[in-house]
Amino acid sequence: LVPAILGDEVEQRHGEALRKAQKEEFLKLARGRRFRVFACVAELMKSLRDRNIRTALATSSDAKHLKATSESAGIDLSRLADFLVTNDEAESSKPAPDLVIAACEKLQLDPGECVMVGDTIYDAQSSQGAGVVFLGVESGGTAAETLIEGGAAGVWRDTAHLYADLDHALELAATAATASH
Repeated sequence: LVPAILGDEVEQRHGEALRKAQKEEFLKLARGRRFRVFACVAELMKSLRDRNIRTALATSSDAKHLKATSESAGIDLSRLADFLVTNDEAESSKPAPDLVIAACEKLQLDPGECVMVGDTIYDAQSSQGAGVVFLGVESGGTAAETLIEGGAAGVWRDTAHLYADLDHALELAATAATASH
């Protein structure tokens, strides 16, 4: 994000220091605040499990930052999914497809059999690069139009909206997967 927001010159001069400072500040915030993450995500993941749909949580965070997020939110995100993939397990982070490919490998599924839910254009690009259908949620601040332009088969306000509309979302994902093959 540094070059995208501040430019290549700032990236070259200060990129590593800015990334390090951001990670340290995030950990301080996580210790001092209660994060609210993804409404109805536990219910959504349980519903997928009840339908015998295996899941992987693929995050650009490292294990330390994911743990801090989970503790702050009071929800163990890593236990909600069958598999966890952090940036520790991928050569490059989103928008590169590495995390999504690693998740498909852990699930032992072909990318064409998978669906990714994400909230940024980087998630869309990552799933596209991996050959995985993408469903968007606007809760990350990215507008529906941008997610659709990025390749989303459908977009919901947030994970609670996706959960409430899960049958339709799964139909859209199946249709998109069939169309891409």
